[in-house]
Amino acid sequence: MAWTLLVVEDEPSIADLLALALGAEGYRVVVVGDGRAALRRLAEGDCDLVLSDVMLPHLDGLGLARAMQADPALRTIPLVLMSAVHQPRDGVPPYAAFLPKPFALDVLLATVARLLGPEPAEEELRDADGLMPACEEVHKMSQNVPAKAGARARLREEEARLLWEDRRTDAQIAAQLGIYRRTLAN
Repeated sequence: MAWTLLVVEDEPSIADLLALALGAEGYRVVVVGDGRAALRRLAEGDCDLVLSDVMLPHLDGLGLARAMQADPALRTIPLVLMSAVHQPRDGVPPYAAFLPKPFALDVLLATVARLLGPEPAEEELRDADGLMPACEEVHKMSQNVPAKAGARARLREEEARLLWEDRRTDAQIAAQLGIYRRTLAN
């Protein structure tokens, strides 16, 4: 399962570049354009790291950092600030890392990887029935297929597991599951 990153950037071309680069590394990326939208998205949960520009409309990156520090539920989420104008001040910052713009993508990727650490082990990703999330939908479908199609359904579940182990993205697995759903329905 991929880490979920929240990119807070009001410049669409930079946001697209960051989303593309991070997505290519296997991260799930959510993009918002200002600090207020970031706080709303963070309230929904399921965010492992925030990458934010400093100069933003409505609530800037430093305001976002202060708001995250003030909220016990958000305090533990690493925040990476980036800016071409602002530089970090002395003292303990309310963020995990600072990237001066422009920065090399390999520096960004190394910073994100350092802050997140290794991905959760496969055992941690299994649900109560021992299924990986990508296989769960196929498993549910296989419970309701006629006996004649049962062997085919078990094969589809194994294929979904192999796709997950091959580090396919959620979108790639979902596309495959769409094909499987049609096959199992016949």
